Amino acid sequence: MADPRFLEPNEALAFVDLARDLHRGTLKPSPDIVRKKQEIELATRNLEQFFARTGEVNVGMVRSITTMKMELDALWIVWARSHAPGIIG
Repeated sequence: MADPRFLEPNEALAFVDLARDLHRGTLKPSPDIVRKKQEIELATRNLEQFFARTGEVNVGMVRSITTMKMELDALWIVWARSHAPGIIG
């Protein structure tokens, strides 16, 4: 595992700026991020419906959603790097 590091003040401010612009709508997430979020939403609804019908948690479905969320995190990192190069090493 990579050594964790703390953000420098300028890096943290750059992330705040990215988040602000994203929430204001002046920056848009990549199409890959939008697709992955939709995929997660659909898989989550399917899991919820499965549980409602059977009363059981499908561990495979939970693992699949967890994997998709980690993939989404990776997509956000790529997106952040493209908008603020050098922030995430």
